Amino acid sequence: MQTLRFLHIMGAAGLFAGLGVSAVASMAALRTRNRAAFLALMVLTRSFERFAVVPAAVLAVGTGVALIVVGGHDAAEGWLIATYVTLALMAGLPSLLSEQAHETAITVAARSDSEQTPPDARAPLLTPTYRLYWPLMLLGSIWIVALMVFRPF
Repeated sequence: MQTLRFLHIMGAAGLFAGLGVSAVASMAALRTRNRAAFLALMVLTRSFERFAVVPAAVLAVGTGVALIVVGGHDAAEGWLIATYVTLALMAGLPSLLSEQAHETAITVAARSDSEQTPPDARAPLLTPTYRLYWPLMLLGSIWIVALMVFRPF
């Protein structure tokens, strides 16, 4: 039981850390004019989402569900289920929205011969779908913290 709790906490911490690094790298990529720096930051963003955010969310959700099953489910644990569903959606849906934008930006920047970041590489990161990405992450984070603090169920 203690191991499951530890893994659950580590999964949630990894999720938030991965989201933070990904957000900072993505914002820095949009501000830079240097093509090599843009490319490196976009690869970092994509890598953190693939190899930190999604696995950490799976770990947090999986161990959370295991804790509910092992500990039994009652009305006091309903907030846990809502939290785990939110974690899964928070890691899955926005990552799917951003994946194509990251791939396109990386491909276009890699093909360019200039030292400056080409406008076509920034274009996918300025679409309404991609701009929806970070607010979804922020709302998901606020929702999870609210569920953990107020435990409304």
